[in-house]
Parts: sequence; structure tokens; C-alpha cells
Amino acid sequence: MSMFGNIKVRLTLWYILITALVIAFFGVTAYLLLRDSITGQAVAPWDIRVAQSEQLPDGALRVTGFTSISERLGLPENSSIVTARAFTKSDLSESSSENVIIEDPSGGAPVLIERSLLANPQLSDDAYIWLYIFLPKNDPGNRQVLVVYQSTRSAIFALGSFTKKVSIIALSTLALAALLGFFLVSRMLRPVRQITQAAREIEGKNLGRRLIVRGSDELAQLASTLNSMFERLELAFERERQFTSDVAHELRTPLTIAEGEATLALRKERNQEEYKKALETISREISRLSLVINKLLFLTRSESTEGLTLTAMDLTGLLVESVADAEVLCSQKNISIQFLGTGSVTVRGDQILLHELFINLLDNAVRYTPPQGTITVSAVEKDHWAVVSVRDTGIGIPREQISNIFNRFYRVDKSRAKGQGGEGLGLAICKRIVELHKGRIEVESEVGAGSVFSIYLPLP
Repeated sequence: MSMFGNIKVRLTLWYILITALVIAFFGVTAYLLLRDSITGQAVAPWDIRVAQSEQLPDGALRVTGFTSISERLGLPENSSIVTARAFTKSDLSESSSENVIIEDPSGGAPVLIERSLLANPQLSDDAYIWLYIFLPKNDPGNRQVLVVYQSTRSAIFALGSFTKKVSIIALSTLALAALLGFFLVSRMLRPVRQITQAAREIEGKNLGRRLIVRGSDELAQLASTLNSMFERLELAFERERQFTSDVAHELRTPLTIAEGEATLALRKERNQEEYKKALETISREISRLSLVINKLLFLTRSESTEGLTLTAMDLTGLLVESVADAEVLCSQKNISIQFLGTGSVTVRGDQILLHELFINLLDNAVRYTPPQGTITVSAVEKDHWAVVSVRDTGIGIPREQISNIFNRFYRVDKSRAKGQGGEGLGLAICKRIVELHKGRIEVESEVGAGSVFSIYLPLP
């Protein structure tokens, strides 16, 4: 695995990148603000002069010369600035105009300054010329002009020093952020490593193990989700093992009987009656084997809902037909069967599958109801559901076994059911058909008093 395939490294790099972007934004913003602050005002001037001026007929003020006031910075006392304007050496040299014109924002006439008066051989390319127009408070109508030759070397030096220091601080901060980020990410991902290690140790043989859940954060939710998944896997593995064992047993028995009958028939010459009896036994076991395989194929194919066609159908009519089909089975055991229904109930379903559902339920009721018993079928509409109930007066089901009766090959009394010809697949098929129709099946039973199977199908 490459270095960048490690999530810990990737998270640390993202942490460093975000920190670098924040530092860069802060540094650039601070640099720009500092530069504007330094260069936006006259600092460290080395030549200050007050202009001598004359009034022109149009009201404009012409500067005729400047008087140096040495190194003193500031305006005459009791004065207020009207406007200020800065020029660079290139501004003065590149312009073709003879005069520098400063407009008065207060609406007064402009100030005219000959460019030759501003010429200063000591003015470097990085220097500024600041021109201030101010009004003395004791004579507001007398506008005055102040020129300041200002060097920006100190500002450039300050900005350079600031840049170096900020760069050093930024690199140190990034290094510290990298160390802290790697430490924090490693600490945060430690539970993930523990979960990964525990998950690797859980195999099909020890699915009963569970992850330790600490706290209630996202990682704890992940561990809980994995525990739920392991629980479902354990249940699925257990059902698979039980299913495989039951299938092997169910298929082995008829095959063994058929093989034994064929071996005995071929061992020596027998009369026609004995051969017929052997063939009947083999045929019966093959039919039983075929029935089991067909039911298993149905359960396997029904895992997908593709090909299932649901149409509006008369559920009451289908139940009447199913009860009529079951009367043959009931007459063989002298069991009374009846359908109780007062009106038509319509559902959306697959008629063939629903007929299979009701026949399996009725066959199951007949199988476990003793002679002279009764079976009652009813259908009603209740809270957006069509509820079909199959009630019998059979032997009943122990309460602790009700949750298992829909498992494949499960029998409450295996020896008795086998003697009656059950394969343990009928109720599993019933449950699957109900699920395909987005419904549910419920069971109420009491040992010795009978059972009630209730099927809930959604109304259209």
C-alpha cells in the first residue's frame, strides 16, 4: 500500500493544507493592511516645505516657490487639511503637462504647481511627494500648500522584515500543525484500528464474538452497526448450516429407501408382485424427493420478485375455491371445514401464488387436526388490510416454538410429522408468498386447543 493510501497520512496532509491556507490568507491580508498603513501616510519625511503662492484672476492658486521648514513635520497650528495627493518620481517625469493640478474637493479653485518647482535630484524612484492643501483656522479663506518629500525605504524595510518574520512563524506553525495533526489523527483512528483487528478475527466459526462499543459517537455507531451485521451473519450461518443438514437428511432418506428397494429387488429373482411392490416404493420415494426439490426451487426462485405479476382479484372467490379443494382432504379424516364471509374482498396479488398459500395453510391445518375436528376460514377488511384467518381445532403449537415454525424443514414434532408425510417446507413457502405480496403472517396457538394463522394483505 502506498503512503497516500493510508487514511491517516491523507487526513494529516489535508489538515496541513487547510492550516497553510489559513496562515497564507492571514499573512497576505496582514501584509496588505500593513503596506497600506505604512505607505498611506507621510512618515519619516526628510524634506518639508511650505509653498509661496499667488491668486490668479480665475480664482486658482499658483504656487511660485517653496520655503523649507527643515525636518519639522506637521501643519501649522490651528489648521485643517482640505485634501492630500501623492506623486511618485515617475508620475512627474512621464506627464507632458507643465503644471501639477490639485483639485479642491470642497469646490474651491484648483492649485497649480509648476513641475520644475517639484524637481528634486535626491528623490529616489521609491520616494513619494505629498502635497497637502490646508486652511488655517484663523484665516479660513487663505488656502496654503505644504509639500513633503518622503522616502519609502523605511516602509520597504519594515515590510521586508515583517515578511521574513511571518514566513518563519508560518513554517514553524505548519511543522507544529503537522506533528499535532498526525498525533490527533492517530489517536482518533485508534478505535478504527481496534475495530478492524477485531473484525479480522471474527470468522464463520466464531461469529458469536462482538466488538466493544464505547461512547456514543460515530465510531461507536459504526461498531454497533457491525455488531448488528455480525448478529445477522451468525443467524444466517446458523440457518444455512441447519438448512444444509436438513436438506441432506431429507434427500438422503428417500434415496436410501429407493436404493435399498432396488438392491433387494436385484439381488435374486422375485415374482411379479414383489417387483411391483418394490417399484411402488421406489416411485413413492422419488415422488417425495421430487416434491421436496420443487419446493426448494420455489423458495430459491422467490428470493427475487422479478416476474411477479400483481393484479386486482377477488380474494373471497379464491378462498371459496381453496376451501372446496381442501374438502377432499378433510373428508378423508372426517373433519368439518367452512368459509365465513359476508362480502367481497379485493386485493392486488398473484392468483396462482395466493392459491398455493391457502392450500398449504389448509393442508397444514388438516394434517394436525384430529378426526371430528373443525377448520374455519374467514376474510375481513381491517385498517387498510385484508385479513384472512385459518382456524383449526388441532394439536396446537408450543409457545416457545411458534417463532421457528416458518423455518425450512422445521417440525414441532418431527417423528409425527414425518409419519404424516410433511416435509417441513409448507409454512416456509407460505411466509415467502405473503412477503412477496408486501404482507405479513401471524400465528396464535395453544397446545391441545388449536391454532389460528392470520394473513394480512394490503388493500389496493
